[in-house]
Amino acid sequence: MKSFIKDMQTIGVGLLAIGLLCSLAAQSASSNERFKESRSSNTTYRSIKEISKEWGITEKEYSEYLAIMDGKRGSWTPTADPILALGSEAKTEKERRRYAELYVQQEFERQERDKAFALAVGAAQARLYPGMLPFGTSKTPQFSMIPNRLALVVEQNCGECAAAMKKYINAVRKNTAIEALDIYLSDSAGSDDRLREWVAASGVPTTLIRSGRITVNHGEANSAITKIPTAFERQASGQWVEAPL
Repeated sequence: MKSFIKDMQTIGVGLLAIGLLCSLAAQSASSNERFKESRSSNTTYRSIKEISKEWGITEKEYSEYLAIMDGKRGSWTPTADPILALGSEAKTEKERRRYAELYVQQEFERQERDKAFALAVGAAQARLYPGMLPFGTSKTPQFSMIPNRLALVVEQNCGECAAAMKKYINAVRKNTAIEALDIYLSDSAGSDDRLREWVAASGVPTTLIRSGRITVNHGEANSAITKIPTAFERQASGQWVEAPL
Protein backbone atom coordinates (compact mmCIF):
# COMPACT_ATOMS: atom_id res chain seq x y z
CA MET A 1 0.00 0.00 0.00
CA LYS A 2 2.86 2.40 0.73
CA SER A 3 4.14 1.85 -2.80
CA PHE A 4 0.69 2.66 -4.15
CA ILE A 5 0.39 5.86 -2.13
CA LYS A 6 3.82 7.09 -3.15
CA ASP A 7 3.11 6.48 -6.82
CA MET A 8 -0.15 8.36 -6.58
CA GLN A 9 1.44 11.46 -5.16
CA THR A 10 3.87 11.65 -8.05
CA ILE A 11 1.08 11.87 -10.56
CA GLY A 12 -0.65 14.90 -9.18
CA VAL A 13 -1.83 16.91 -12.12
CA GLY A 14 -1.06 14.14 -14.58
CA LEU A 15 -3.23 12.09 -12.38
CA LEU A 16 -3.34 8.81 -11.05
CA ALA A 17 -0.15 7.46 -12.36
CA ILE A 18 -1.05 5.43 -9.44
CA GLY A 19 -1.16 6.96 -6.22
CA LEU A 20 -4.58 7.04 -4.82
CA LEU A 21 -5.21 7.13 -1.16
CA CYS A 22 -2.88 10.05 -0.72
CA SER A 23 -3.18 10.79 2.99
CA LEU A 24 -2.13 14.36 3.59
CA ALA A 25 -1.69 13.59 7.26
CA ALA A 26 0.97 11.09 6.33
CA GLN A 27 3.15 13.60 4.47
CA SER A 28 6.80 13.43 5.46
CA ALA A 29 8.67 16.24 7.20
CA SER A 30 10.70 16.86 4.05
CA SER A 31 7.49 17.31 2.05
CA ASN A 32 6.24 19.82 4.59
CA GLU A 33 9.44 21.83 4.23
CA ARG A 34 9.13 21.87 0.45
CA PHE A 35 5.58 23.19 0.66
CA LYS A 36 6.62 25.85 3.18
CA GLU A 37 9.48 26.93 0.94
CA SER A 38 7.08 27.07 -2.00
CA ARG A 39 4.68 29.33 -0.12
CA SER A 40 7.51 31.61 0.95
CA SER A 41 8.97 31.89 -2.55
CA ASN A 42 5.50 32.54 -3.94
CA THR A 43 5.07 35.61 -1.76
CA THR A 44 8.61 36.72 -2.68
CA TYR A 45 7.87 36.96 -6.41
CA ARG A 46 4.24 38.04 -6.10
CA SER A 47 2.87 40.58 -3.69
CA ILE A 48 0.49 39.52 -0.94
CA LYS A 49 -2.00 41.95 -2.46
CA GLU A 50 -1.95 40.07 -5.78
CA ILE A 51 -2.23 36.63 -4.20
CA SER A 52 -4.98 37.55 -1.74
CA LYS A 53 -7.03 39.16 -4.52
CA GLU A 54 -6.71 36.00 -6.59
CA TRP A 55 -8.16 33.96 -3.70
CA GLY A 56 -10.89 36.47 -2.89
CA ILE A 57 -9.55 37.26 0.58
CA THR A 58 -7.89 40.25 2.24
CA GLU A 59 -4.17 40.77 2.68
CA LYS A 60 -4.65 40.29 6.43
CA GLU A 61 -6.35 36.96 5.82
CA TYR A 62 -3.54 35.79 3.58
CA SER A 63 -1.03 36.69 6.28
CA GLU A 64 -3.16 34.67 8.72
CA TYR A 65 -3.05 31.77 6.27
CA LEU A 66 0.75 31.84 6.20
CA ALA A 67 0.81 31.87 9.99
CA ILE A 68 -1.64 28.97 10.14
CA MET A 69 0.46 26.90 7.74
CA ASP A 70 3.53 27.44 9.92
CA GLY A 71 1.67 25.66 12.71
CA LYS A 72 -0.06 22.31 13.10
CA ARG A 73 -2.25 22.79 10.04
CA GLY A 74 0.87 22.94 7.88
CA SER A 75 1.87 19.51 9.18
CA TRP A 76 -1.60 18.00 8.95
CA THR A 77 -2.43 19.27 5.46
CA PRO A 78 0.68 20.83 3.91
CA THR A 79 -1.00 21.32 0.52
CA ALA A 80 -4.01 23.20 1.90
CA ASP A 81 -4.90 26.31 -0.08
CA PRO A 82 -5.78 29.59 1.72
CA ILE A 83 -9.54 29.00 1.71
CA LEU A 84 -9.29 25.44 3.02
CA ALA A 85 -6.79 26.39 5.73
CA LEU A 86 -8.67 29.50 6.87
CA GLY A 87 -11.99 27.66 6.84
CA SER A 88 -10.61 24.74 8.83
CA GLU A 89 -9.19 27.12 11.44
CA ALA A 90 -12.14 29.56 11.49
CA LYS A 91 -12.93 30.89 14.96
CA THR A 92 -16.58 31.73 14.43
CA GLU A 93 -19.50 30.19 12.57
CA LYS A 94 -19.77 33.35 10.45
CA GLU A 95 -16.16 33.00 9.28
CA ARG A 96 -16.59 29.28 8.65
CA ARG A 97 -19.69 29.92 6.54
CA ARG A 98 -17.96 32.61 4.47
CA TYR A 99 -14.96 30.41 3.73
CA ALA A 100 -17.23 27.48 2.93
CA GLU A 101 -19.07 29.59 0.35
CA LEU A 102 -15.79 30.80 -1.15
CA TYR A 103 -14.57 27.22 -1.31
CA VAL A 104 -17.70 25.99 -3.10
CA GLN A 105 -17.66 28.89 -5.57
CA GLN A 106 -14.00 28.40 -6.44
CA GLU A 107 -14.34 24.61 -6.69
CA PHE A 108 -17.26 25.08 -9.09
CA GLU A 109 -15.19 27.45 -11.22
CA ARG A 110 -12.26 25.02 -11.22
CA GLN A 111 -14.44 22.08 -12.17
CA GLU A 112 -16.02 23.98 -15.04
CA ARG A 113 -12.57 24.84 -16.39
CA ASP A 114 -11.40 21.24 -15.96
CA LYS A 115 -14.44 19.93 -17.80
CA ALA A 116 -13.93 22.37 -20.67
CA PHE A 117 -10.28 21.39 -21.03
CA ALA A 118 -11.09 17.69 -20.76
CA LEU A 119 -13.50 18.06 -23.67
CA ALA A 120 -10.84 19.95 -25.64
CA VAL A 121 -8.34 17.16 -24.95
CA GLY A 122 -10.86 14.57 -26.17
CA ALA A 123 -11.48 16.58 -29.32
CA ALA A 124 -7.74 16.94 -29.91
CA GLN A 125 -7.25 13.19 -29.47
CA ALA A 126 -9.94 12.45 -32.04
CA ARG A 127 -8.59 15.09 -34.44
CA LEU A 128 -4.88 14.25 -34.23
CA TYR A 129 -5.05 10.50 -33.69
CA PRO A 130 -8.37 9.28 -35.11
CA GLY A 131 -9.15 5.65 -34.42
CA MET A 132 -6.76 5.39 -31.50
CA LEU A 133 -7.98 5.01 -27.95
CA PRO A 134 -6.14 7.09 -25.31
CA PHE A 135 -4.80 4.21 -23.24
CA GLY A 136 -2.05 4.97 -20.77
CA THR A 137 1.24 3.12 -20.77
CA SER A 138 3.30 2.19 -17.75
CA LYS A 139 5.60 5.14 -18.44
CA THR A 140 2.97 7.70 -19.41
CA PRO A 141 -0.20 6.86 -17.48
CA GLN A 142 -3.40 8.48 -18.62
CA PHE A 143 -5.55 10.63 -16.42
CA SER A 144 -8.92 12.26 -16.34
CA MET A 145 -8.97 15.95 -15.50
CA ILE A 146 -12.67 15.84 -14.70
CA PRO A 147 -13.14 16.25 -10.93
CA ASN A 148 -15.25 13.97 -8.71
CA ARG A 149 -13.54 10.92 -10.06
CA LEU A 150 -13.05 7.43 -8.77
CA ALA A 151 -10.15 5.04 -9.34
CA LEU A 152 -10.77 1.32 -9.60
CA VAL A 153 -8.06 -1.36 -9.44
CA VAL A 154 -9.10 -4.60 -11.14
CA GLU A 155 -7.63 -7.73 -12.68
CA GLN A 156 -8.51 -10.05 -15.55
CA ASN A 157 -10.98 -12.93 -15.17
CA CYS A 158 -12.50 -11.45 -12.01
CA GLY A 159 -16.27 -11.57 -11.57
CA GLU A 160 -16.29 -9.07 -8.70
CA CYS A 161 -14.17 -6.71 -10.78
CA ALA A 162 -16.64 -6.91 -13.65
CA ALA A 163 -19.52 -6.12 -11.30
CA ALA A 164 -17.70 -3.15 -9.78
CA MET A 165 -16.80 -1.82 -13.22
CA LYS A 166 -20.39 -2.09 -14.38
CA LYS A 167 -21.60 -0.22 -11.30
CA TYR A 168 -19.21 2.69 -11.69
CA ILE A 169 -19.41 2.90 -15.48
CA ASN A 170 -23.19 3.25 -15.13
CA ALA A 171 -22.62 5.94 -12.51
CA VAL A 172 -20.44 7.89 -14.96
CA ARG A 173 -22.99 7.44 -17.74
CA LYS A 174 -25.78 8.80 -15.54
CA ASN A 175 -23.75 11.85 -14.46
CA THR A 176 -24.02 11.02 -10.78
CA ALA A 177 -21.60 12.23 -8.10
CA ILE A 178 -18.92 10.17 -9.90
CA GLU A 179 -18.11 12.07 -13.08
CA ALA A 180 -15.02 10.17 -14.17
CA LEU A 181 -13.51 6.74 -13.67
CA ASP A 182 -9.84 5.73 -13.86
CA ILE A 183 -9.43 1.96 -14.26
CA TYR A 184 -6.16 0.20 -13.44
CA LEU A 185 -5.56 -3.33 -14.69
CA SER A 186 -3.21 -4.79 -12.08
CA ASP A 187 -2.09 -7.77 -14.17
CA SER A 188 -1.55 -6.08 -17.55
CA ALA A 189 2.21 -6.71 -17.23
CA GLY A 190 2.85 -3.39 -18.98
CA SER A 191 1.54 -4.72 -22.30
CA ASP A 192 -0.50 -2.22 -24.29
CA ASP A 193 -1.80 -5.03 -26.51
CA ARG A 194 -3.02 -6.96 -23.47
CA LEU A 195 -4.68 -3.80 -22.15
CA ARG A 196 -6.49 -3.17 -25.43
CA GLU A 197 -7.63 -6.80 -25.69
CA TRP A 198 -8.95 -6.66 -22.15
CA VAL A 199 -10.86 -3.45 -22.83
CA ALA A 200 -12.44 -4.94 -25.93
CA ALA A 201 -13.44 -8.08 -24.03
CA SER A 202 -14.68 -6.27 -20.92
CA GLY A 203 -16.95 -3.90 -22.77
CA VAL A 204 -15.60 -0.61 -21.42
CA PRO A 205 -17.40 2.08 -23.49
CA THR A 206 -14.92 3.54 -25.97
CA THR A 207 -17.06 6.68 -26.25
CA LEU A 208 -16.42 7.45 -22.58
CA ILE A 209 -12.72 6.70 -23.04
CA ARG A 210 -12.49 9.10 -25.97
CA SER A 211 -14.27 11.82 -24.01
CA GLY A 212 -11.82 11.47 -21.13
CA ARG A 213 -14.47 10.44 -18.63
CA ILE A 214 -12.97 6.96 -18.38
CA THR A 215 -9.27 6.12 -18.60
CA VAL A 216 -7.73 2.66 -18.70
CA ASN A 217 -4.22 2.27 -17.33
CA HIS A 218 -1.55 -0.27 -16.52
CA GLY A 219 -1.73 -1.06 -12.83
CA GLU A 220 1.38 -3.08 -12.08
CA ALA A 221 2.54 -0.36 -9.69
CA ASN A 222 -0.41 -1.31 -7.49
CA SER A 223 1.13 -4.64 -6.54
CA ALA A 224 0.96 -3.69 -2.84
CA ILE A 225 -2.84 -3.83 -3.03
CA THR A 226 -3.95 -7.33 -2.08
CA LYS A 227 -7.71 -6.83 -2.22
CA ILE A 228 -9.01 -6.86 -5.79
CA PRO A 229 -11.13 -5.08 -6.78
CA THR A 230 -10.44 -1.96 -4.75
CA ALA A 231 -11.87 1.51 -5.37
CA PHE A 232 -10.70 4.94 -4.23
CA GLU A 233 -12.48 8.27 -4.48
CA ARG A 234 -11.15 11.79 -4.17
CA GLN A 235 -12.65 13.96 -1.46
CA ALA A 236 -13.06 17.74 -1.64
CA SER A 237 -9.80 18.16 0.25
CA GLY A 238 -7.96 16.33 -2.52
CA GLN A 239 -7.41 13.32 -0.31
CA TRP A 240 -8.03 9.82 -1.68
CA VAL A 241 -9.93 7.35 0.46
CA GLU A 242 -11.14 3.80 -0.12
CA ALA A 243 -14.65 3.69 -1.55
CA PRO A 244 -17.34 1.02 -1.14
CA LEU A 245 -17.79 -1.43 -3.99
